[in-house]
Amino acid sequence: MFSQAPLYIRESLTFPYTEGMRFQDAVFRRLGSGAFERVFDDPPRNTQQILHPDIYMMSRAGTSPVTVPLASVLGKDSRRYRTIGDGNIGEFDFSVLLRQFIGEREGLAASSHWRGGSYRLYENKATKDPLLTHASEWDSPESAREFFNLYQKVLGYKWKKLEIESSSDSEIKGLGDSGRFTVRLEGNVVQAIEGIR
Repeated sequence: MFSQAPLYIRESLTFPYTEGMRFQDAVFRRLGSGAFERVFDDPPRNTQQILHPDIYMMSRAGTSPVTVPLASVLGKDSRRYRTIGDGNIGEFDFSVLLRQFIGEREGLAASSHWRGGSYRLYENKATKDPLLTHASEWDSPESAREFFNLYQKVLGYKWKKLEIESSSDSEIKGLGDSGRFTVRLEGNVVQAIEGIR
């Protein structure tokens, strides 16, 4: 049953044991027995710090999630929606997404440049259709552009139907299985909205 589960479920279940153990081992090798107290007093703030213990050891500041304000995308139509869920998206999440649809090596390399991210899931009050917004910040404009380009490929793999209506160096718009979508690149940030009906 485990082997037939989606990649994200399998890796979510094993992450605390595999990456968590590697993280604790790396911190222990640096701090000795004080590592256990340190991790409880100052736990990792995101999956990136677990995947890269050196970042955890050097950084005392957490990443600030970036968001996509629905009103800036839909204007007054945003009142037709209510929030049903939101949260942060970490390096782990992007790593699994990219590895599943793009490939192991390229997905790991691209996701390692993640610096912050969040999502918000909305529901249309009348039709109950979902609408997803997500935003991610990357360590440079180049790595953001790389994710922007890779995410366009992800859309083609995750949906049965993908119609590109307009495309430029910084924005792509079209129609997918869940409705209209827009993916936008602005400096180090990639924003997306999916499910506009």
